[in-house]
Amino acid sequence: MKSENSVKPAVLFVGVQMAVGGAQNLLLSQADWFHAQGYPVTAAFLYDRDGLSAEWQAQHTFPLV
Repeated sequence: MKSENSVKPAVLFVGVQMAVGGAQNLLLSQADWFHAQGYPVTAAFLYDRDGLSAEWQAQHTFPLV
């Protein structure tokens, strides 16, 4: 039986590049869902091809690195 005080595991989403596209939209929507369920979420990208880091961080309440 689960305790109400159980800690949810952290979830790391990893994408190759920050660019407007289907894979990135899916990654961010999944990260949003897990974050809304109370999971500690981080989304990490290997590089920011289109200079979207600040814009995306402003749109999401979990860390983007």
